[in-house]
Amino acid sequence: MGKDWLALLGASGNRGDWVTDREYLIGLSPVWRFGGLLLLINGGLAIGLGRRIYQHAQPGWWLLIWPLTYFVGAIGWLPQYTWYLAIVYLCLSYVSYGLAQTHKQIRS
Repeated sequence: MGKDWLALLGASGNRGDWVTDREYLIGLSPVWRFGGLLLLINGGLAIGLGRRIYQHAQPGWWLLIWPLTYFVGAIGWLPQYTWYLAIVYLCLSYVSYGLAQTHKQIRS
């Protein structure tokens, strides 16, 4: 019964190797969990900033501020595979900026 709850979370529990099992809680490796968390939090921030920049009529180049800030921080403190997320954040900001513009034109 002690390791039954591990099986529910995606860990095997039958290898007897607690460290390996704990690394794969909920069936995802630590890399995928970290990347997913970054996408969820920073992607939401990128979308919110894209909409906000349009609503307050700021220049379009402001869309570069968040992705560049993230990239500089990622170079200094995050693993190399997270650097590519700066491109994703730039795309999310640009798409949300464009969708906010389209939404306002449709309302008019």
